[in-house]
Amino acid sequence: NIGAIQGQVGGGRQVQELGQGAVAAQGRLAQMEAASRQNYRGLYNAAQSARDQASVPGQHVSQGVFEIGQELNQAGFTRRSAGAVHEIIDELQGLAARTQARPVTNIGEIFARRQELNALAQGAPTPQTVAAGTARRSLDRWLQNAIDSDLIEGNPQVVDLWRAANQARRGHAQMYQAGDLVEKLVERLPGQADTLK
Repeated sequence: NIGAIQGQVGGGRQVQELGQGAVAAQGRLAQMEAASRQNYRGLYNAAQSARDQASVPGQHVSQGVFEIGQELNQAGFTRRSAGAVHEIIDELQGLAARTQARPVTNIGEIFARRQELNALAQGAPTPQTVAAGTARRSLDRWLQNAIDSDLIEGNPQVVDLWRAANQARRGHAQMYQAGDLVEKLVERLPGQADTLK
């Protein structure tokens, strides 16, 4: 029954009132969400600390940048309306086109541009913030595909770290940011906003 389920989620304590059970369940979910968030952030931090040891071949980055630019233009986010976003995408293209025998792009530099897009996406909806969010999501899809398709190369341990971080982040989003009841139950306190969205 509902009371039994709430008691289990709330840590196994017997709850006498429905309201108490809801509060206990909500608190437990918030703790689980925080632990999950801490886990994937820890993995990303570990991977970032060794970012010079993993990269993506430039041709794959160029293809990803092209697709992101296409998505922005198709959505009406041109250089005129979202210039700062296009500048960040251009920087990625520049990194991919470095003149080497076999151009590669450091994955840490890719994530640095992702963080810039994430920062631009914050705030009230404007063409610039919405375009930044669109570009960030497109970049995320490309990154997930690059990791899933084993396009990241370098130190095998570092590559495994990026893979683990990506899987943990994806699992967190599926569990706690799917727009369902679980997300509604997980309260975010001031100062605990998920910065790696």
